[in-house]
Amino acid sequence: MRFFYMRSVFVALCVVLCLSAVTVGWAAGAEPDGAAFARQREQTETAVPNFWGPALGSTRREMYADAPDGQRTVQYFDKARMEQRAPDAAVTNGLLTVELITGKRQFGDTRFRPFPPATLPIVGDGDNAWPPYAALGAAVFPEKSAPTTDPIATVYKLDGTFGTNAGLAAQPEAAIGAFGRDPGGRYAHNIPVAFSRYLDALPVPWVGAMGYPLTEPFWVNVRVGGVATWVMVQPFERRVLSWTPTNPPAYRVEMGNIGQHYARWRYTVAPGEDATATGTPGTPGTMTVKPGTATTGTPAASGTPDSTAAATTLAVTNLRFGTVSDDGLTLTFQTSRAATTQVLYGTASHSYAVQMDISTDPVREHSVALSGLDPKTKYYFVVRATAGGDTADSKESFFTTTGTGAIAANTPTAASTFTTNAATAKPPTDTPTPKPPTETPTSKSPTETPTPRPPTETPPPKPPTPTNTPEPQHVR
Repeated sequence: MRFFYMRSVFVALCVVLCLSAVTVGWAAGAEPDGAAFARQREQTETAVPNFWGPALGSTRREMYADAPDGQRTVQYFDKARMEQRAPDAAVTNGLLTVELITGKRQFGDTRFRPFPPATLPIVGDGDNAWPPYAALGAAVFPEKSAPTTDPIATVYKLDGTFGTNAGLAAQPEAAIGAFGRDPGGRYAHNIPVAFSRYLDALPVPWVGAMGYPLTEPFWVNVRVGGVATWVMVQPFERRVLSWTPTNPPAYRVEMGNIGQHYARWRYTVAPGEDATATGTPGTPGTMTVKPGTATTGTPAASGTPDSTAAATTLAVTNLRFGTVSDDGLTLTFQTSRAATTQVLYGTASHSYAVQMDISTDPVREHSVALSGLDPKTKYYFVVRATAGGDTADSKESFFTTTGTGAIAANTPTAASTFTTNAATAKPPTDTPTPKPPTETPTSKSPTETPTPRPPTETPPPKPPTPTNTPEPQHVR
């Protein structure tokens, strides 16, 4: 096993790091807006297609207190975000994974503002409910782990508990290939062969593009192209890596669409800026953010205010079950006012390990399809509505997924206006072993933009001697 931070190359980079506070080892001169971004993208995209993925739109300005004028220029891509404080400053890559998991949005080198952690899925189909970024926090995954030679056997289950799977761990790519520790000493984690081999082959220093690993690797069973699939996942500070053994070899290692996820979280799901930051609010550019596929409903007519908003108490009403299946169910309900909504659910009463967005735009009619659940399992849930600073939860309900064709569910109809708090998903004291799928899932084309692995038969080019290098984590 190797230690990335002990390499002589990295030692040399650390020397430069002490001289220049930047995030990525690519220089940027005083160029027209977006020119430095284009050059950085071309440097890696030609060698590793979809390393960045398509741009989500033009450059835009976002508030950042330590930029000369209180704003910096950014551009979002499917796989990441590029940032530049000034035309003659270096191009940096955002710590998007850190913000999505913690909810702490950064508006300066040491300036943060709290927001709800993202409930968007980190891997698989866009309408997967598990696992969301919010379920990867320090309350569940320690920030530090000891070096080990044990292969990756940990399974993060849908109910928020952990198990092990020896069959998954037996694959060669699940063996430990490296250990990553940031110079500041905050994060320390093992990296499996599947990811360490990929990172070593990149044509640029990977720490600048990825950051350090935030958690130990783990397995999840999620829908990929509509098919239940085992995927090994590891979040890094700036991006997320996944390895799907049933994919074609060139697409087994993929980068998550974290640029898409972050843009949606920041500008649609949990919008907001820092009122105390220097400068005026960021100047928007054009940006395309893919909506979540779980969201349905009819928004209020454009330009027509909700006349009942001030007079009507917010409530969840007419909650109805649709089809309950082996691995999910559909729900429909109404809210007394146009509201955004979520469903919180888990396998224990009043302890909800999963939180999923339903309607991210204020509407009155709502529906959602839950999927990827365990068969013959009882789930408890509440529906939460938010409108104009008011929050209302439905009464707790339950349903039991089928396996025999039977449906067991209670269906409340009365409106309710009380609130509850969702419990944080934590690993249990014991680690039951989850059952693997009864048959090998059929591989389908992944829904995320694939990030082909650099060819193994051609040694990666040596990275150019950087004029700038990664700075310590969390300083951008």
